[in-house]
Amino acid sequence: MKESPLRSMVEGKRFFAGNGDVYGNMEELAQGLARMDLATFTSHVTFEKNDFASWLRECFGEIDLSRAIGASKSPHSMVLKLKRRISLR
Repeated sequence: MKESPLRSMVEGKRFFAGNGDVYGNMEELAQGLARMDLATFTSHVTFEKNDFASWLRECFGEIDLSRAIGASKSPHSMVLKLKRRISLR
């Protein structure tokens, strides 16, 4: 069952970014990515992993969005994909 993209996650499933930001839903993630510095972004997105994609898959069951985010290599691209998904809710 997919969670609503705007529904806040329970404490144990929130995303904790390396810069101290905490995201509880897709809208918060999109806002955070829009202002995220490159060092924080690259700590979460490497050749081996994409923490944002993993969180979307594991916490929201968003398989397709997770794949799309996983293929994105810039915060801007991720924000566009997140906003497109949020608008479809």
